[in-house]
Amino acid sequence: MKAVADLVDERSLRSLAGAPTYLEGATCAEHHCARITESTDMRVVAHVDDMETYDTTLTADGDRLRWSCTCGRATAERPCKHVVAVGVTIWRQSPPRKDQPDDVSKGRGLGLSPDQGTRSST
Repeated sequence: MKAVADLVDERSLRSLAGAPTYLEGATCAEHHCARITESTDMRVVAHVDDMETYDTTLTADGDRLRWSCTCGRATAERPCKHVVAVGVTIWRQSPPRKDQPDDVSKGRGLGLSPDQGTRSST
């Protein structure tokens, strides 16, 4: 069973959300719009400040990521930019995974410098 942090790498989020929504969410995350309020391996709750404050939840369900957001734009098939912003925030804060290619673990492909994309708690 995978944790939320295992399911929110850049490739997975881009595939789930589509390029435009992914880019909006990643930009939101770069501006520190997502504030994690609760976090376990299997569930993350956050407030996302984007004109209004939205409550966003990401849950690991086996090998699948599930989400909800009070903005009303997320569907069961497609996350909204707020879900993406929380996912990017989680991914950046989590420790690197051994099974990820170096370009993913360093944040390349996100339009970030390697320092910005490195997952650390500092």
